Amino acid sequence: TAGGWLAGALVAVGALASFTMGGNDVANATGSLVGTHTFGFLVAGAVGGVGLAAGVLTWGRPLLRRVAFEIVTVDRPMATAAQLVQAGVVLAAVGFGFFTSMNQALVGAMTGTAAARGRHTVRAATLLGILRGWVIGPGAGI
Repeated sequence: TAGGWLAGALVAVGALASFTMGGNDVANATGSLVGTHTFGFLVAGAVGGVGLAAGVLTWGRPLLRRVAFEIVTVDRPMATAAQLVQAGVVLAAVGFGFFTSMNQALVGAMTGTAAARGRHTVRAATLLGILRGWVIGPGAGI
C-alpha cells in the first residue's frame, strides 16, 4: 500500500537524517575532544552519540513537538521530502567541509514543501519565532 511504502521511506530518510546529524552536529560538538587529544575519533563519536540519545530522550520533546506539529501541517509525503532535502543539503555541505545547521535545513525544507504544494499551512507566528531565535542565538553566544 502507499501508506506502508511511505512509512518505510520516511523511516529510511529519518535514518539518513540521523546519520547526517552524526556527520555534522555530533562532529561539531565533539571536535574539541579530539582537538585537545582528550579522546580519539571513535571514543569522541561514542560520547557524542550517547549525548545525542540522552538529549533526544530528555530535552528533545519540545523541539520534536514544534517540528512535528507547529511549523506546518505535515503528512507523510511532505515529511519524507523535507527529511530527504534536509539530509541532502547538510550532507552536501559536510562533504565540502562547511558547517551548517540541521535545524535550519529542516525548517527550510518543511516550509518549502508546504509552499510547493500550494498549502497555506505554514504557521507564520511559529516560523517568525524560530527565525528570531536564529538571529538572537549567535549574538547571545558571542
